[in-house]
Amino acid sequence: MNQLDVKLRDLSRQIVQLRDKNKPCIICGKPLNYPVCCHYFKQSQSHILSWDLINIHLGCTYCNNLEEIFPVMNNNHLILLIEREGESEYQKMKWLSNSGVKLSNFEKKTIISEYKQILKELQNDN
Repeated sequence: MNQLDVKLRDLSRQIVQLRDKNKPCIICGKPLNYPVCCHYFKQSQSHILSWDLINIHLGCTYCNNLEEIFPVMNNNHLILLIEREGESEYQKMKWLSNSGVKLSNFEKKTIISEYKQILKELQNDN
């Protein structure tokens, strides 16, 4: 993983932790228990969605680990994802996950700048 990827990963995790700290688990819908960042489209599935803030939400460690074993957990994740983000955002991510699109270093640097601003705003709100 290159430095830009590491920076994007770290910033996206910080943003999601602040943004979702008072929300229920994205998978089971219950209060968070040992929260972790959960990706609907897994990082191994789609590199471009690894840092997408619509693809990442806080969930319980337990739920995140069970999601790959039990398809019903994945269905719950999808339902709650669409409730939070909307069908059109889900469809965009679905298309991106199958597109093979890769981000250039310039695009990654642009996203890093945007994420730094988002993080700053979230920190000021808390």
